[in-house]
Amino acid sequence: AELSARPDGSQFATIDNSGQIRIWALDGNLDQPLRILQSPGFLRQHVAFDPSGTKLVAYGLISNRPTVHVWDLTAPPGSEPLVLSRSDITPENLGFTLAQAAFHPSGEWLATQHLRDVAFWRLPRKLPKRFSHKGLLVDLAFSPDGQRLFSVSQSNEIRSWPLSGRLEEQVKTVLQDGFIFPDIE
Repeated sequence: AELSARPDGSQFATIDNSGQIRIWALDGNLDQPLRILQSPGFLRQHVAFDPSGTKLVAYGLISNRPTVHVWDLTAPPGSEPLVLSRSDITPENLGFTLAQAAFHPSGEWLATQHLRDVAFWRLPRKLPKRFSHKGLLVDLAFSPDGQRLFSVSQSNEIRSWPLSGRLEEQVKTVLQDGFIFPDIE
């Protein structure tokens, strides 16, 4: 089971081993959830709110495929989630297992961290832009202004991914092998 707090602190979401997600009000009755969502079949599942608290993401493995469900919490109860799944990942190459998902500050982008690459999803599109990373990825985070995504690998390589223009032409390595490259604008 895992939980995530809404950024304004008014609610939190939990996901259990069956894939059932419950959204709870912190100032209300904790005996009854505000909303129940379903993500059946998830293994190693996680949940997170977007910065505005209007979207919720659940991610993990379904049938050995990294899968992401994104709910619009302003939609009526019972609405289906947007389902994002990578077709390039099979049970044989789980070296790309989904490890983390992070929302852009605007909620318009979702970045998913796999073991050796980052996938950028411009919501609600279902086809990501995917970029490889040297070494196993351990974390990712958007800059507060939303202009860049940073990723770090076990080999201490930090990369900066700009979200304007052509991503593949502007990726910068910030730190690699102990050397800092300070030319980030």
